[in-house]
Parts: sequence; structure tokens; C-alpha cells
Amino acid sequence: MTQASVFDIQTRIGFTRHLGGLEATEELIQLCALKDGMCVLDVGCGVGVTACQLVKRLGCTVVGVDLSSGMLEHARHRAEREGVADRVEFLEADARELPFPDSSFDAVIAESVTVFIAEKAMALGEYVRVAKSGARIGLNEPTWLRTPPPGYVHFVEGVLSDAAEVLLPDAWEELLKGAGLTALEIRIHGVNLRQELKQIVRRYGWPEVFRSSWRQLQLFYTNPGSRRYLLATRFVPKIYAFLGYGIYVGEKPSVRRYQHLYAP
Repeated sequence: MTQASVFDIQTRIGFTRHLGGLEATEELIQLCALKDGMCVLDVGCGVGVTACQLVKRLGCTVVGVDLSSGMLEHARHRAEREGVADRVEFLEADARELPFPDSSFDAVIAESVTVFIAEKAMALGEYVRVAKSGARIGLNEPTWLRTPPPGYVHFVEGVLSDAAEVLLPDAWEELLKGAGLTALEIRIHGVNLRQELKQIVRRYGWPEVFRSSWRQLQLFYTNPGSRRYLLATRFVPKIYAFLGYGIYVGEKPSVRRYQHLYAP
């Protein structure tokens, strides 16, 4: 029996998380200057928590995309439960080939998504392509705080997925610059596990946390692949001396400036 992936587990329990939790999402919202009336693309939207919050709290219109049909099903149910289904749309799509015309969105965000994409520059290029001139593109991504031992790299990337590659802050910054983004805002944070739990509860509420924990416990005892994954992650707390997260935000230049950047 093969080991389940992080995506398998998250889809089965209907629960996703990213480092920094709701606090990181709020920081991303602030740095991207999201506000009422904006049309926002949420890349790798998962079960739709952030997308629904943007509609309810800020009055945005949101399009969420994800590769997982199971995640999208959870997201659509969430939108119905929260009464925002008329302001948010969820589509199955690949971040490396987004199915939207150029300059479609007022902002693009991705939370713990780009880390899983081998072709990161291609994905960033797509985020920029579908954003309007002057729009902000914001990422919250797992980030090495300092160069880790090789064993930690293999472990973390093995737990996340075969395609995952966690980068140091400078490498994330170079990706944004390479995509033509300007006016960069970069904030790097360490991880406190007690605070992480508090942020999960803030994001979902205790009832949903308990339901998801119960589903996870059931998977541990009934699904060998899930059990192998959950046992493997016991080592994770030791990683956080090296692993944190970064908020990376840049602005798409005006058309004239953007053409100048890529002029032959």
C-alpha cells in the first residue's frame, strides 16, 4: 500500500491549512490592498475558506481554481452554507495554464500553492498574465528560514509531494522579479506550533476542527495509506527551527512599463 499524499488527506477530511493560518491570510489581504468591488483570483483555493471570507468580509467577487475536484466540491458546499455562492465561482484548473483572458483580475493570491508546482516560473507568469496592470499578486508560501540540513529538505518535500520544492526567501524574491513584478513587499515569519493551532481554530472554528480531527482519526485506523502518511509527519515539529513561511507581494507594472521590461 502506497503512502497517501497531503492532498489525499486534506480532500478526505475537507480541511486545508497553510502556515500562519488566518493571521497570514489577513496579512496577505492587507498587502494586496483587497477591497470591496474587486474581482480576485484565488489560485489553489482548496476547500474555499479564503475565497468565501473575501466575499463575506470585503465584498469581493472571487474565482477560485484548484486541480482537485474533491476540494472544489467541498468549496462549493461551503459557499452554499455561507450564503455567498452568487459571488464566488470554483473551477478546476491548472495554475500553469489558467483558463482566463489576459488582464482579467484586480488581484491574484495563492496560499501554500506555488511550493507544490515544479514549474514555478511558469505559474508566476500565469498569475501575472491574468492580472490587470497595477494589480497585486500575493503569495503565502512555506519558506526555509536558513539553509536546512539535506535530510530535512528530503523529508519536508517528501511529506508535501514529489513536486514540492521549498525555497529560501531570496529564491522566492527572484521568482517574483523574474515574472516582472515590481514594488515588492516581503515578510518572513517563523512558526510557533501553539500559535498555529490557535490560527487553525480562528480560521475554522472549534466545531469544524473537531469534525476534521475525527475524520483524520478514522482515516488513521481504516486507511493504510493515510496511516503511513500521518505516522511520517510525527517528525515535523523538529523542522520548524528551519521552516517558516513568507508573504511575497508584487505589483504588475503598467502596460507600457511591462512592455519595456520585456523589450528585445
